[in-house]
Amino acid sequence: MAVLSLLPLSTMPLAANTGPVTLLYQVGYQAAGMMIVLGALGGLWLMVSALGRALRLTRAGQPPVALSAAASSRPIAAPLETGLDPRLIAAISAAIHVTLKSRFQLVSIQPEHTHTPAWSQEGRREIYQSHRVR
Repeated sequence: MAVLSLLPLSTMPLAANTGPVTLLYQVGYQAAGMMIVLGALGGLWLMVSALGRALRLTRAGQPPVALSAAASSRPIAAPLETGLDPRLIAAISAAIHVTLKSRFQLVSIQPEHTHTPAWSQEGRREIYQSHRVR
């Protein structure tokens, strides 16, 4: 603090501003802050979209990947007999495909039993662990 007291007030205009703060000043201060944040977000958006376009242009000349003969001659598995709606199975398969980004074989789908007391057991366990044993 000794160093700050040696500096003249003219070198620290923000620290020396002891005048009244008006509503117009506060609104201007908030607007300037919002403009800085929105400008930064807009700059990030422009950089990400430019990077996406650049990556698309680098892959534009490449031919699409063809399946090998071994992969295309593989037999298709029989449909799963789960008793579930085929649209639900298709949605689950699509989600797996998007997540893994590779080929997969869906072996089984087993619906979760909705009447399992797992959550209530976990709640009881937390309560019992929070109490001190006498």
